Amino acid sequence: MKKNILGALLPFSAILLTAACGGEVIGGPALASVPDDLAALVPPNTTLYIQLDSLDSLDESQALFTSEFGEQAAFRPVLDQMLGEVMDVDLIDTTRPIGVTIDLSSAMSGPPIVAFVVPVRDTDGFLGSLSGPDPSAAAVEGTYVGVPISPGYVRGEETSPLTDSLLAGDLSVRADLAAIIEVFDPMIQDGIEQMGMEFDDPQMTALAVGMEIAPILDLYVDGFQSFMDSAETLDLALEADGSQLGLRMAFTVAEGSELAEFAAGATSGVRDVAGYVDQDSAIVFLMGLDSGAMYDSMQPYMDTIFGIYPEVMRDSLMAYMDSYQEIMHLLDGGMAGSMDIQPGGMRFSYYMASDDTEAVIAKMTEMFNSDMLDFMGEASEPETLEIGGLTVMRSRIDFGNMVAALSTETEVDATELEAMNDMMATIYGPDGLQMAFAASDGVIAFIGGGDEDYLRKACANLERGPMELSADLERALSSVEGGRMSFVMRMDFARYMGGTIAMMSSMPGMPPAGSVPDLSGQSANILMHGVVDGLVWRGGVSVDLKEISAFASAMGDL
Repeated sequence: MKKNILGALLPFSAILLTAACGGEVIGGPALASVPDDLAALVPPNTTLYIQLDSLDSLDESQALFTSEFGEQAAFRPVLDQMLGEVMDVDLIDTTRPIGVTIDLSSAMSGPPIVAFVVPVRDTDGFLGSLSGPDPSAAAVEGTYVGVPISPGYVRGEETSPLTDSLLAGDLSVRADLAAIIEVFDPMIQDGIEQMGMEFDDPQMTALAVGMEIAPILDLYVDGFQSFMDSAETLDLALEADGSQLGLRMAFTVAEGSELAEFAAGATSGVRDVAGYVDQDSAIVFLMGLDSGAMYDSMQPYMDTIFGIYPEVMRDSLMAYMDSYQEIMHLLDGGMAGSMDIQPGGMRFSYYMASDDTEAVIAKMTEMFNSDMLDFMGEASEPETLEIGGLTVMRSRIDFGNMVAALSTETEVDATELEAMNDMMATIYGPDGLQMAFAASDGVIAFIGGGDEDYLRKACANLERGPMELSADLERALSSVEGGRMSFVMRMDFARYMGGTIAMMSSMPGMPPAGSVPDLSGQSANILMHGVVDGLVWRGGVSVDLKEISAFASAMGDL
């Protein structure tokens, strides 16, 4: 039976797309230089190839880490010790790349076959310094020597395809995922079967709120199986540039596989609405996708999600999602949004483009005027506001109904019920969650949470029109435009944690405001981007080590 690709692979898609990186090193797939002498010593049956740009570049990267995190972050001594067990490290040419070849084809029955391929300044002297399992098996090509770390290393007549199209970086990795999965498939299948047995145990899968999650867990297993069936290669590249540390990735799927089918849709972008977003928020995201087609692909997944909810919530939830699907088909693809947490609670705003904003607003109004939101709580009668030159529809959601509905499905006493209501009031505000929407010049704004000032600010962004993106967001967005699905997300952990601490300070058992270090002056940004580009899923994540070091120090004082 054909699987629902997007739904089943949703958790894995997020991981794969965010595993690659940028910052100052954001960009397309720049390729590493692999010297011919080095490549000639990488056996064709290599399943995992690792290349270090040079020992000199490693020292530069190490200096960056130790300057921020102390000498305990030094990693060159570990490598020197490893190399020193089988060779004279002083004879290595520190200016040229070093390769590591790993053959996992026999890993289920014995140790992997591992070899270092190193550039040397004195070939004869270096060969005389070798020790280890079989020094006589060392191979020489030009100024490079292949040094076996375990028995079985033999250079081939042909070089490994893993040395082709290697991503550039201080450290580059290329894995033949299809071959590795084939080797470990029996063990993986045993693990999947064991998980299936656990999923069938109600005590393992029943949630405290009365939801049965076994169907969702089954979807995850299906997604993992689809990933294994589709995977070909995985490329990673780690690179330091000043205080920026970035990790790029390229995940290639097999032609004709289920993931290849998913990637075959039309391209989509987010450029038209990107400039509306509040760039000062803790979380900023830009997403380009065909909203209608994407939701249709997710429909089986969503149907499974509905099935785990308590019956008292299910009907209104399904009606809500049906209307939501209609709205998705009215959008033009791009979505830009932001989310923040402040002492007054959570707040967020989304901006979406549409050729028929009147139809979108009409459908949203219909949803607010019906009982579709009963699964969340009790919606107030929508009111019409005039803010600037915009007509804004606003309602509020009281989550007491949802908490009460869940409590009827479980054994929740009065104290627990009161605590849940207090938590909802803290997160969404004592008057309930503000939900509002408005449209201008082909763009719809959906605003949630916050107070009157936040609502006015979000509406002002809509009425003002798009602004230029910050340099980091612009670089990330430019690197992912034109794919089947793309996203950019920047999260400031310091702002997010500072807001969360301030918001939760009023709750019982939490430190009061002012009793913990102030994070308001801190920044700790992580920037992620990803794109499905034909058969290649690529993306990245980058951080500023100086920011992360300062943030870690502040958090250590909490």
